[in-house]
Amino acid sequence: MRLPKLLLTGHSARMLPPFAPLPQPCHFCKVYSAFLTTLNHEETQRSQRYSSCFFVFFVVKIPMPPNPTIASQDLLRILDVTRRMAEQRALSPLLAYIANEASHLVGAERCYVVLFDGAGELDFRETRDPHGYAIAHPADQVSHAVLDKVRAHAEPLLLHDAMGDAQFDLSRSVHSLQLRSILCAPLVSHDCAIGAIYVENRSIRGMFNEGQLALLALFAHQASVAMANAAMNDSLETRIAARTHDLQQRNAELEQLRDQLRELSIRDGLTGLYNRRYLDHISLHLFAQAKQAHQPFSIAIADIDGFKQINDRFSHSLGDGVLSRVAQLIQQHTQPADGVARYGGEEFVLLMPNASLDEAFARCERIREAIEGDDWQQLHSQLRVTLSVGLACSPGHMNYDAQFHKADLHLQHAKRTGKNRVTQKILPKVELARANLV
Repeated sequence: MRLPKLLLTGHSARMLPPFAPLPQPCHFCKVYSAFLTTLNHEETQRSQRYSSCFFVFFVVKIPMPPNPTIASQDLLRILDVTRRMAEQRALSPLLAYIANEASHLVGAERCYVVLFDGAGELDFRETRDPHGYAIAHPADQVSHAVLDKVRAHAEPLLLHDAMGDAQFDLSRSVHSLQLRSILCAPLVSHDCAIGAIYVENRSIRGMFNEGQLALLALFAHQASVAMANAAMNDSLETRIAARTHDLQQRNAELEQLRDQLRELSIRDGLTGLYNRRYLDHISLHLFAQAKQAHQPFSIAIADIDGFKQINDRFSHSLGDGVLSRVAQLIQQHTQPADGVARYGGEEFVLLMPNASLDEAFARCERIREAIEGDDWQQLHSQLRVTLSVGLACSPGHMNYDAQFHKADLHLQHAKRTGKNRVTQKILPKVELARANLV
């Protein structure tokens, strides 16, 4: 779409009311009006499908030299450069582009893009030597007196021969560097100079003219707008990045809390083993996996012998200590793939995927021996703890419930035949008798 037409004068920036008489244009209006006419013509060429346009009149103060003359091709170049600057979203690459274009725009030997800070210091953001490379120690290569003048008045400055200019007779930098032709245009924001584009040619007097000063001033104005947009974009991206990091951190914390809550929901609070609810959830899954892979699957149900008497004789607090220690010993003698859960009270269930009956028996026997041989006197001098275990391994036709029931029968047989043992089978006569009781 078409860009709004602008009218620029030397007055303060303000919106004109509808049908208000327009101020008398200054010299720069003619140049900038030509620039905008060219821009408007270019946009019209690109947007013939729009049948109407609107006009908004602004009054904008931009410092310019008197009676500037800028060729049409230079205006077209400024238009192209302005578009390219508008495409730059980040400040650093924009400043590099400004330094390159400023040098080429006026045929300068050296170029400096300087930003002013609140403390009066100079921040040389981009520099270019005659070969297009960065200039070392740029603060020692420019006239600070020229920059101070441009900063103070926010007006562009042209020096045909800095060494012969009376206003810089006392400037050491001008004479020590033997400065000749200098152009310096302020970068203005809210009527204050926030920086400057400083270009020079040390070997030739009168290298620059009023037209080039006007061209650089116009370029500096467009660069100031692009820099403000890029700085705003940088600030926005910084805030977005900080916000994104904060959200990622919060999400990580929430994920950690979710994992903790999940662990709390599937773990027994006293022993840290899986609880019965989670055992019921994973047992059928593990059993089905083993059956599908044609692998053995063993189940052991363990019970602490005489646990009620331990609670009654020594205290429930000591009984909790026994449960915690038994859980630790069971975990120490199981495999990573095994599932260990506190089934209820003093009972524990051990699921052993891909473990044959002999392998499961040896594993349970090591657990039983570890519990019997543990130093229980650390809890109480008269304490002794043993474990009875019922074990069952699935043949191909047995389902999980039937195998679990068989392991429970073997546990009861272990209890009845002396406790502190691992039982994996029952005499046929005893098993039939037990079946009649169920």
